[in-house]
Amino acid sequence: MASLKEIRARIASIASTQKITSAMKMVSAAKLKKTEGITTRFLPYKNKLSEALSNYLGSLEGEVSIPLAEHREVKRVALMAFSSSSGLCGVYNSSVCKLFKQVYDEYAERLGAENVTVFLVGKKVSDYAKKFGIKAEKTFAPLAESLSYDLAMEISDQMVELFLQPLQECRCASALARGGAALEDCSTHRWASTRLHRGARHGDLCQRADP
Repeated sequence: MASLKEIRARIASIASTQKITSAMKMVSAAKLKKTEGITTRFLPYKNKLSEALSNYLGSLEGEVSIPLAEHREVKRVALMAFSSSSGLCGVYNSSVCKLFKQVYDEYAERLGAENVTVFLVGKKVSDYAKKFGIKAEKTFAPLAESLSYDLAMEISDQMVELFLQPLQECRCASALARGGAALEDCSTHRWASTRLHRGARHGDLCQRADP
């Protein structure tokens, strides 16, 4: 059994650790508030840009085709969740993770998990997804640690490209399964008809459907 002196030393050590942790939380909260302020200051610019674009489109004669604004039946979705790569952010990470899981479950139940593609930014949400067996198509950990315009544009371009590409109704999984062949997870290939399965080309076993 620990002596009274040892118990007092432990109590003092815990109290000291609590003070340090409290200070770190305050610093993290200040950084988060600063980031929120920067984001909020961009809103007037965003609103004016949307207004200008809306006025421009409204002045055009005839029918205007905007692929990114096209309304179509939702068959597949891509989810992207952003978190930090470290703690001491209050409930930020936990709130992001819970909301991500909630939205993922809703779409997985309605469309099927194979039709929900996940992209993750930040170590916290990536670890959370692994905990529940949610497979991410790609993770972008560096963006959570250090903001990069080039990486942000890479992510944006990839999202736009995936949205604009024709959907692929993939039948290779069932076709190869009937033949008894080992195969990869075909959910990762649904946008690309040129990738290879073991012994068969994806495009040979897929039927293209209009968006």
